[in-house]
Amino acid sequence: MFGDNHYDASGKPQPTAQRLQELMEEIKLMDELGLDFFGIGEHHRPDYAVSTPEIILAAAATIT
Repeated sequence: MFGDNHYDASGKPQPTAQRLQELMEEIKLMDELGLDFFGIGEHHRPDYAVSTPEIILAAAATIT
């Protein structure tokens, strides 16, 4: 997972905060389903919400 942003029908990117919240929900669901690993990469481009995976993993650790 690289945290790529999603776009609406007009091509406008969703807000980064919304995408990060969705990532947390996905990680929580994965944990509830019994998956033991979630890998996240790093990109420094405007079409990706994650530029520091360590922060995402730290946030995920609080809900898994």
